Amino acid sequence: MDNKIFVSVGGSGTTYFVSCLQKKYAVDVKPDTYLVLKNEPISEKKLENRLKYQRLSRDEGCDVMPTLQLIDGFASRTGFIFDRCKTIKENLLSYIELIKTYEKKIVLFNSLAKFGFFSKNKINDVVYLVRHPLCSYLSFTKIHRHFRLVEPLGGIDSKKSIKYYLNMWRSIVSEYLSTKEYGANIICYEFFHDDAYILGDAKKLFNGWDTTKRNWEGLSRDNLKFFKSLVYDLYNKVYDEWNI
Repeated sequence: MDNKIFVSVGGSGTTYFVSCLQKKYAVDVKPDTYLVLKNEPISEKKLENRLKYQRLSRDEGCDVMPTLQLIDGFASRTGFIFDRCKTIKENLLSYIELIKTYEKKIVLFNSLAKFGFFSKNKINDVVYLVRHPLCSYLSFTKIHRHFRLVEPLGGIDSKKSIKYYLNMWRSIVSEYLSTKEYGANIICYEFFHDDAYILGDAKKLFNGWDTTKRNWEGLSRDNLKFFKSLVYDLYNKVYDEWNI
């Protein structure tokens, strides 16, 4: 498989996606989770390990020096040691170039898109994993998954929670649209077995994956309308219709 860099957001089937890839590849799973936007909600798990996290503004992005805690956190997930004399961006670019040299190792990112990292640095050969935003949101916010992240924001059926999640979903799609010219590809959860041709022989690792599951119920009529208003402009550039 030529593709080594994958990007997605929670609720998109990434847990199963990674488990399938691990049949053949070593996968660095979400090492960028330690990069957090200022004022972004943080889960209890992250709070327990908060010293490993570094908050960044959207404007400065990764053009800052890494903290020792971030260096430790990233190394714990990848084995890659940041150079303390280089910015986060410089270290990440070195890490990505290293990943590309491995035959049996890949990485799944989930936070860098929020900083426009891939488009700003014209990184090619990235594969974006996307799912219908409503289905992925309602999967992400299930009780046994990340409900505790949106609970302080008013729960699942709240505008604050919706805005929080859609900021992440929009960043993934925006990055894909901005990097298509550099060779980026997209795999839609709903059409996985059609889109996954880009994975070459690795597509066989996903035989039997049922991607027909849909989550439609959970929002009031008013908040569903609000949800659509925040996402429709980008949604229509990836999907042909809402009820897929």
